Amino acid sequence: MLDGLLPPQFVTRYDYEFVYSLKSAVDSLRKRFANGALVANSVIEELALYLAFSHAEELSASSDELLDEEDDWIEWVGDILGDIDVLTFLYSTDIVLTPSAAYHFDHWLEPQFWQERS
Repeated sequence: MLDGLLPPQFVTRYDYEFVYSLKSAVDSLRKRFANGALVANSVIEELALYLAFSHAEELSASSDELLDEEDDWIEWVGDILGDIDVLTFLYSTDIVLTPSAAYHFDHWLEPQFWQERS
């Protein structure tokens, strides 16, 4: 089901543990969003949100009631996340992420964004 939807640079890393982590990220986002906290704390949460909105766009093509033609789901994702780095870094064919980059697969599960600083 996820074939072709995930960033191609890391296709060899998508295994059962990754899919479970993605599902957990969706569950975490759902709980947080239900409580009014519209933030993603990690790259995998950003990716989950991006994929959810992407899928919603596909569904809206089959139903005029879901989204107006003028609605831009990428803009919605950018508004929620504060930027569209998930799209820029993970889906660009011009960027090869090194292990030190925040958006490299090795860092997807790490809390990086919207963290309380003490």
